[in-house]
Amino acid sequence: MANAIQGSSVHAVVLGFAKAFEKFPHRRLLRKLQYYGIHGPPLKWLESFLTQCSQLVVWDGQSSCPSERNFWCTTGYSPRLFLVYINDSPDNVQSSVRVFTDDALLYGVVACAADCDLSRSDLSNLKLK
Repeated sequence: MANAIQGSSVHAVVLGFAKAFEKFPHRRLLRKLQYYGIHGPPLKWLESFLTQCSQLVVWDGQSSCPSERNFWCTTGYSPRLFLVYINDSPDNVQSSVRVFTDDALLYGVVACAADCDLSRSDLSNLKLK
């Protein structure tokens, strides 16, 4: 972080993405996966997994009715796929950003009104695109 100026402050915003696993647009994730070089059968598998997923339980030859509830957010794939999705979000901001599995920290030194406006603008630009 830049050297602080006498009388300045640090503005920090903590963003929680816990419910975002369930809500972000899967089509955008698929486009990002293509951008990162995932094509063909692996991309088709992930597309099917994200858009047509259902589950059922089979026990001793008996099966339950399929559930259409998309359970992908409870699997081990969710944090990894979500990080792929938000990986480039800090590219659109000038403040410092630290991204963790399901939250992020946006922070910067504020020495004048323009810095405060920049913080607000960065927060707006950090939207998940």
